[in-house]
Amino acid sequence: MQYTAINDIPVSRLVLGTDGYGVVLDDSSCHRLLDIYVEHGGTVIDTARSYCGGLSEACIGAWLKNTGKRDQVFLSTKGGFPPAGHMEISRLSEEELRHDIEESLRALSVDHVDIYWLHRDNEAIPVGVLCEICAAFVREGKTKMIGLSNWTGARIQAFNDYARAHGLPEAVASQIQFTTAHPNRENIDSTLVVMNEAEFSFYQTSHMPVFSFSSQAKGYFFKLEKSLPLSEKASFRFDNDISRQRFLRLADVAKTHGISVGAAGTVALTSITDFPVLPILGCKSESQLLSSLTAADITFTAQELQYIFT
Repeated sequence: MQYTAINDIPVSRLVLGTDGYGVVLDDSSCHRLLDIYVEHGGTVIDTARSYCGGLSEACIGAWLKNTGKRDQVFLSTKGGFPPAGHMEISRLSEEELRHDIEESLRALSVDHVDIYWLHRDNEAIPVGVLCEICAAFVREGKTKMIGLSNWTGARIQAFNDYARAHGLPEAVASQIQFTTAHPNRENIDSTLVVMNEAEFSFYQTSHMPVFSFSSQAKGYFFKLEKSLPLSEKASFRFDNDISRQRFLRLADVAKTHGISVGAAGTVALTSITDFPVLPILGCKSESQLLSSLTAADITFTAQELQYIFT
């Protein structure tokens, strides 16, 4: 497993995503995936208050309690997600965010998380208001660090400028959609922030770590490799001529390294040297996770990356 650092804390480059835990997968299956991930050197477990109505956090909390491994993992959760079915409605008031973080801690059976993310942004709210709320959570010991999910680079910069000017904790990492597949941007939820040239330039300059969600494009490359039907989400969000061409190029590079095309898609992200990229693995079975973990120790050359992304 390769490692990087978040605010000087060593963390694994591959992050275990847990959306679906407690609903798509039962607790026993989830706990097995958590065991496998940690056994292979993984340290970052990412969840959110919105995942399965809090069942994801509860599942992780039970695993932490049963295994006693809280000190071995970097625990990440998110709050402030809009109401189900109403993505246009913001939930970033102090009352709503405080409710979310306290419910998260209760479900996770912990007194703090390592990083707490604002799950969405609302550009109508001044960054100072949100920065002050987050700073209070750090002061109260509810979280060690703050992250921003689905924020543009410009808003992240404004948040951190305010934090520095007022002696408050800065955001130390970002979560945005970033995958080796080429997204169909017109089909993407408008509240999501997707990696593009402007965002990439911001991270090149700031060197802020990026937790990339949908890093495996909803299983897009895994399904193509096995000639399986694409899921509706994978087809709608990622299927296009550019993604199909990248699949063929990934297949060439994957063969050289003896890994699956899906794993190669992950390696292509962790091999980026402009800033740390931490792909979030959204695996729903042991075989998927074990295949993804074959990417843990491989790095592509600059020439291989250029070939894949050209």
